Amino acid sequence: MSVFVDTAPTLPSLFTRTKTTYRPSYDAARSRTGVPPLPTTVDADVLLYSSVGEILETSIRNVAVLRRSPAQWVTPREDVGCLPGVMRRWLLEQGKVVEAEEGELMKDSLHEGEFVLTFNGVEGCRFGTISHLLP
Repeated sequence: MSVFVDTAPTLPSLFTRTKTTYRPSYDAARSRTGVPPLPTTVDADVLLYSSVGEILETSIRNVAVLRRSPAQWVTPREDVGCLPGVMRRWLLEQGKVVEAEEGELMKDSLHEGEFVLTFNGVEGCRFGTISHLLP
């Protein structure tokens, strides 16, 4: 799966922290990066980040980035404004992902082709790569 980085920040809010059908910020991110609106058969998503550049989540999934040495899947801290999803919590409890330290997962630290793990309670886990970083 290709994961495109949004071209504008998403402001954390009640709607990014809770599961909701109110999706204007997610739909706008998909539109800005050329990822088709849901539902779609296109195997792509868009990565959202805050106004200070901290990674939040994708438009439909939580996310973790392969970082550190030895390598670990690192997911954004809950206090950045991401959805504290069921699958995210389970992966944390099982030690499959760890929470990022402050400033560890920043938009400007992403690299083309970098591995990401996306996940939610409906689809489970999916591998992807950062693709075509947009300015």
